[in-house]
This record gives sequence, C-alpha cells and structure tokens, in this order.
Amino acid sequence: MIIKSNLNDILMEMGTEMSNDAVSLVEYRLNFVRYLVSMYPDTNVRIDSEKVFQKFVSTTIQSNYA
Repeated sequence: MIIKSNLNDILMEMGTEMSNDAVSLVEYRLNFVRYLVSMYPDTNVRIDSEKVFQKFVSTTIQSNYA
C-alpha cells in the first residue's frame, strides 16, 4: 500500500514544472510500476519484464479505447 500511495503522490507533485511530453512519459512509467505492484504484490518475485510490459501495454490500450 505504501508503494502505491507514494506513486500517487509523485503523480500529484509533478505539477507544471515539466513539459507535457515529459509528464506523459513519467506518468506512463509510474502507471507501469503501479501495475507491477498490483499484479505482483510480492516484490521479490522474478518476472519476465518484457512479457509483463506487453501485457500492461495491451491492458492500457484496451482500457483507454474500450
């Protein structure tokens, strides 16, 4: 829970100091980390990051364009 809370805080604190493109990239990466934490609460588990990222991308696209 504390990891998710801190990630949310980061998103809120980014504010207007960054360009829109930089904010979008950081937000996307933070959302991937949030996804990892929700899918793999045991942060010591080894995963295939490429496969997990592809699943994240497909899930993100589906949820954004559903």
